[in-house]
Amino acid sequence: GVSISEVATMSQDVRNDVAARLLELTMEELFVHRFMQTDPNWGNFLYDPRTHIISLIDFGAARHYPARFVDEYLKLVTAAAEGDRSALIDASINLGFLTGDESQVMLDAHCSSGMIV
Repeated sequence: GVSISEVATMSQDVRNDVAARLLELTMEELFVHRFMQTDPNWGNFLYDPRTHIISLIDFGAARHYPARFVDEYLKLVTAAAEGDRSALIDASINLGFLTGDESQVMLDAHCSSGMIV
């Protein structure tokens, strides 16, 4: 395979396919295996244009996530996708992303950024 950064020079269809595969890979790593390669260096992701397979290398920064974290994080992602501000704040507090003592401006920024993704 080639470094995934080379995908930027490929057709829009290939870029769209790789983006969808990366999103699927991320969701599978976190929500199925609860184990992620956490080094965002694009050199650690290889793409094979012939087979359309993405391969990960260098697991030195990989980590396991406990079920409690993954379950709560899924609540956060779901709340953001559904635009449920209250549930997003609750999950963020449960995860330790927020303390519950934030100003309204901070809560607004937190929710807005979560719902953009």
